[in-house]
Amino acid sequence: MEALWMKDMQNLMVEEDPTQTVIRCDWKQGAAWHISILQTAATTQSVGEWLGDVAKKIKVKKPGIKIHGVGHSLGAHLLGKAGRSSGVFSRITGLDPAGPDFEEPDGARDKMLSKSDAEFVDVIHTNGYDEGFWPNFYPVNHFGTLIPLGDVDFYPNYGTEQPGCSGIGGSHSRVLDYYNYTIKHPGVLTTNQVLDGTPGYEKPVKKTKRGRPAEMGYYCKRGYNGLYYISLAPEQIPLKYK
Repeated sequence: MEALWMKDMQNLMVEEDPTQTVIRCDWKQGAAWHISILQTAATTQSVGEWLGDVAKKIKVKKPGIKIHGVGHSLGAHLLGKAGRSSGVFSRITGLDPAGPDFEEPDGARDKMLSKSDAEFVDVIHTNGYDEGFWPNFYPVNHFGTLIPLGDVDFYPNYGTEQPGCSGIGGSHSRVLDYYNYTIKHPGVLTTNQVLDGTPGYEKPVKKTKRGRPAEMGYYCKRGYNGLYYISLAPEQIPLKYK
């Protein structure tokens, strides 16, 4: 069954702007973590190249079209590859881009989403580190990454554990609630708090200072840059995609 968040996102986007075309790419068979983190990380590159070819064909038929890709977890890096190989994406949004096998010092950092993959890249981090939770099934304590990857990166609750969520999987999926919520609520998730430092692999920054306002989510726009913090409580945005 196709992911509910993707269907919801498509419906919300079309409701906001009926003139746009939304294409879903569901590759859950290749993205399943239980197969092998190494294998799924490698698959992002082959599927990403295929998607880049599709994007180029669309651009040839409609030269003036603006292509915006939104990807969650491994899907964010897949879109990075699509953007690098095609050169036609106006914007790429990474929703808690995957960390394991990519972010480690000896990992595949060159295959991660990068701000050079599109004209504008915005990223939301929700599960880059969880110092108090070590699962039995996975040899990691987070599914996302703290490493800045975009022109602008947002770190709700410092990009670590998300309040109200159960374990690392809940925090990793919480970004889907945040992003879909912004489609119908422009301006609500705007912040002028920036991180006072740069997060790294398993090194969160939990200090902030005041900066220029920036809006997280669907209405994020070109011109924003920096590392932003926003405090979000469970009661502000319903938990749906657990």
